[in-house]
Amino acid sequence: MSLSSGSNISRWIEQARRESLFGRHKDQLIGALLMKGGKVIARASNLSRPYGDCNRGFHAEERLLRKRCAKGCTLVVVRSNRRGQPSTMSRPCHKCFPLVQSSGVKKIVYVNWEGQIVVERVKN
Repeated sequence: MSLSSGSNISRWIEQARRESLFGRHKDQLIGALLMKGGKVIARASNLSRPYGDCNRGFHAEERLLRKRCAKGCTLVVVRSNRRGQPSTMSRPCHKCFPLVQSSGVKKIVYVNWEGQIVVERVKN
């Protein structure tokens, strides 16, 4: 499976959306997949969390990157609402992004504010 193949990316987005439904945050559900060679090697959703800076460790990306070595992998992140519908802007937040960079992830696939799928190369 090539990352440049639109049908594969759409399938990955759908798998991450389904993973987001396991999230336990009351408003926004996040699902993340770690992909290597076109296969899902790990998945995670976000947990309910306290507000403010003490919410570390509850984001789907953080939970996922603690499970597996991510060097050379692709990270797919999707945000859904409580009805299970995809929401916009699922790029990792400003606190998670440095973790993504240091983990060795080479690309991130997410949905931007306009609802478009973005494939972003990560500068490590």
